Amino acid sequence: MTLAERLAAHPADHLHVAGDWHGHMSWARRALRTLAEDGCATLMHVGDFGFFPGLRFGPQYLHAVDNAAGQCGITILVTAGNHDDHAVIDRLIAQNGNQPAKIAEHIWVLPRGHRFTLGGRTIVSLGGAASIDFESRT
Repeated sequence: MTLAERLAAHPADHLHVAGDWHGHMSWARRALRTLAEDGCATLMHVGDFGFFPGLRFGPQYLHAVDNAAGQCGITILVTAGNHDDHAVIDRLIAQNGNQPAKIAEHIWVLPRGHRFTLGGRTIVSLGGAASIDFESRT
């Protein structure tokens, strides 16, 4: 089943939204378990997921969240926030024909300004606000 088919088949009465995980593995795992108990099949993560594949914790975090999502039966759709690696995300999306890019088995990152259907609802993913504290981050 393609991503578009999976999203179109999503139950219309359930829309789950999260944000600001900032690469915090235990918080992400706990949130996914709670969401699964509520019947979550698709999670809209609306910024600051913590996608930093070039940083030491990046691959470990992505692997942990992907495993937890798989165990919970949840697909995660990431709208990048100001604390995500836009250079890598933009490259992955461009390589995928400006369509959602699969960054792990159960995790997709959405292009800026991407419109799609989720369970009969039209959703628009914008994302990518400027960081107000970028100068103090390493």
